[in-house]
Amino acid sequence: MLTALLALACLLLLGLLRLVWRAWRSPLHTVPGPLLSAFSDLPLMFHILGGTYTAHSRALHARYGPVVRVGFDRVSVADVDTLRRILSSHSFLKGRAYEANIFLVPTTFSTTSPDVNRARRRQTGTCYTLPHLRLLEPRILQHGAQALVQLWDRRMAAGEPVNYFYAYHALAFDVVGELGFGRSFGLLASGSTRPTDNVHRMMQLAVLQGSLPLLRRFTWPVRRHIAGRAELIAIAKEAICRRRQENAAAGEKKEQAAGHADILQHLLDARDPATGAPLDADSLVSELVMLLVAGTDTTSSTLTWATMHLLHHPHVARQLRHALRERFPDRSAWITYDEARTEPLLTAVLLESMRLQPAASGYLPRRVPQPQGADVLGHHVPAGAEINVALAASHRDARTWPDPDAFRPERFLGKDAEARTRDVLAFSTGVRACIGRNLAWIEMYTVMANVLRRFDLVLPERALYGPHRCGSEGLPVDIPCATYLTCAPKDPQRDCWVRLAAG
Repeated sequence: MLTALLALACLLLLGLLRLVWRAWRSPLHTVPGPLLSAFSDLPLMFHILGGTYTAHSRALHARYGPVVRVGFDRVSVADVDTLRRILSSHSFLKGRAYEANIFLVPTTFSTTSPDVNRARRRQTGTCYTLPHLRLLEPRILQHGAQALVQLWDRRMAAGEPVNYFYAYHALAFDVVGELGFGRSFGLLASGSTRPTDNVHRMMQLAVLQGSLPLLRRFTWPVRRHIAGRAELIAIAKEAICRRRQENAAAGEKKEQAAGHADILQHLLDARDPATGAPLDADSLVSELVMLLVAGTDTTSSTLTWATMHLLHHPHVARQLRHALRERFPDRSAWITYDEARTEPLLTAVLLESMRLQPAASGYLPRRVPQPQGADVLGHHVPAGAEINVALAASHRDARTWPDPDAFRPERFLGKDAEARTRDVLAFSTGVRACIGRNLAWIEMYTVMANVLRRFDLVLPERALYGPHRCGSEGLPVDIPCATYLTCAPKDPQRDCWVRLAAG
């Protein structure tokens, strides 16, 4: 018995010595960070899987600086100039986590292959150009801002509070349904949250299978997530089948008969300008599901955080309401995208909200190029290691953003506004910049402009968070968030209510 214990102790000691030797010999031993991260990825995985990654990343960079070691072969970078360099080309491929593809085939967003990404953007990029989306703006307004204001008018007349988190999500789903699936999902009218829940499950599935590769083979623990994914895939397949039947019935007049110059039709007609190749069946379904996942949660989460900040800073809300009502006094006309973006304070509020809570602020790794590695802020990161693009931490870097935790939209007003705007990487940048950012901007501008012109938004009396609850620095405490690829309120059913008053 004693011999066995001694043997076990020796094995444990040898294992520990091996870890120490490996950590000391690593080229990353000069990168600052928590001691345990030099030996193991477990602390990082704990926060990724627990939904606390955003707060963890901010805390690490606040303590250790713009480059931090977060695992044996992983570093996190929060320097905006370095991040722009990393994102500017395909040299830094997307990391191992993206190999857990949650779609039928890799999409424009999820692929780690530069060739596939280029081909997809050539095939689908015209769907998301601003000139094309301007043609669709009447439908975006109808199923977005107009539907929301009309619903909230009825709720206000009934004296009922509204949950802005779920309303914004339903709105984003209805818009994407109208443009990408051939018809609105009608979630604003029905109040159903099932598709929203399925999107969140699908994002969690990406995080779980990306962090724990074993779950790609043994799927029983994530069976609910896989079922939600299957429902979204079925919706996409049904939309494609229905549109093809409509087009076949209409023959050569399919566009006039179906009335569709929408994203769905563009995807069906898409051809690679270089090769003439259309999207194959699985790629078509996957791109539609990607639109549903990436095109709803990011937009609605940004609208949610912007609303929270306005509720927590009523003096800014008053200024913005007054500016919109002065600039657009005709309540019978809906404020369009081009009109809304002429109000500088609205732009500033949206940018400052995206700075403080960038929607896509999860763990976003990039692989260091072979064979030379990369020099990052005075440290050599070897080939094959991963660099995390720490968007949330870079947006609160005090070297770039004075008083970084404060909500100050005036940062984006005045002579430095253009330079400050370039430092907000909420839609990423470079060759992998968000392909749907134009659609997101149209929705965000039109929703915020029309809602704030029509309503005064007031916190309920018993709200847990607001201007009455400040932290140690005297700033209002933000609603707690959870991060699974995107950053959203942790308990929206409790924290995202507002009362409406006529403006």
